[in-house]
Amino acid sequence: MVSQSLLTSRETIEFALPHLVKLSNQQLSWLDNQNLSHSLAHQDEDPTFWPSLFKKFFKLWPVRHILWPHMPRDLALTEVEQRLVTEGEDQLKAYITAFFELNRILSNTEVATHVAHWSIEQFDWLNDKIDWYLSVVFDAELRFFWPAVFEFFFVMWPVYEVLWPTMSASQVLTGIQQHFVSAAEEQCKLCIKAFFRTHAYSYLVYL
Repeated sequence: MVSQSLLTSRETIEFALPHLVKLSNQQLSWLDNQNLSHSLAHQDEDPTFWPSLFKKFFKLWPVRHILWPHMPRDLALTEVEQRLVTEGEDQLKAYITAFFELNRILSNTEVATHVAHWSIEQFDWLNDKIDWYLSVVFDAELRFFWPAVFEFFFVMWPVYEVLWPTMSASQVLTGIQQHFVSAAEEQCKLCIKAFFRTHAYSYLVYL
């Protein structure tokens, strides 16, 4: 049984806060699926979007279960505990609101296009790897090739520099920012693969 002093302690929410704002893949996927609804609500200035979204989110992932995982579901909260739940929900609401706002801004700036638009240096770097690609593609060794190419590429040209050009290299990304970096990297990986397949074919044709 969790002691009453622990349940009502201010340290409870401070201890749980990293777990509250570090959304799981399941939660991020659920939020991603609400992007169209958010875009339409933003265009129509629909005031019912946020209350409806938060209600659904907290029904799926109640904050009290994060703060006190072993508390019986039918146990009534004290006034102090309910206040902690409310503060936790407010933290999550701010985080979720920032998630959608950042997603809307990045969508409007066509991030995928910018990420996949090669600079001269990037084009030359990728082009120099075609011989390596051809040496492994027929031996089915691409499972080693792709991770190495992706790792080198993103070290030299970090995606966050495309998304946020003024961001300091020493700045730690938030969970939301890391989510968008990962999504942009996946888009970029597809473009890199397409680059090699297209240019390697042309290379073979003109040998």
